[in-house]
Amino acid sequence: MSLVGVASQTAFVIFALLLATGSNDSVAAQNTCGGNCPSGSCPGNHCPCGVEPMQLSTAQVASFCAQHTGAGGWSQSCCECIIQRESIGNAHAVDYEQDYQNFKVGLLQIPDMFWGKCNNGWPPCSTEATLTCAIENWKLGNGTWALWDYTCPNCGSCCSSP
Repeated sequence: MSLVGVASQTAFVIFALLLATGSNDSVAAQNTCGGNCPSGSCPGNHCPCGVEPMQLSTAQVASFCAQHTGAGGWSQSCCECIIQRESIGNAHAVDYEQDYQNFKVGLLQIPDMFWGKCNNGWPPCSTEATLTCAIENWKLGNGTWALWDYTCPNCGSCCSSP
């Protein structure tokens, strides 16, 4: 057998092994949703916000948060801190919690159990949908960031105050 034949046969065996084990670059890339699911925890190729990141600048995050500040609204600095901790400003950020089989998406990582209440059951991937859902969740937390209890301790006293 020629050297070319051996190389072709070896390449075929390696390809077959990769398919059999499910280990290939396209599957790995799908699990991260093009970088939107940095933990790699997104199952299969399910990417609720697609595979294109929507990175907001610091000024855009500030503008987003300013839409619900003032009388009866939330703290600008807490909103900005939570966005930084939850999504690093990527409006298409996704996290999948394996223990709960729950997706969280958007700037403020809104859990899928709330999507029906604020976005007709669709993932809030746009900044407008995220704002609507975040305000609803913030109200459910009695006008505080309490529902972001995992993130709040990293942002000072945000959980117990608006």
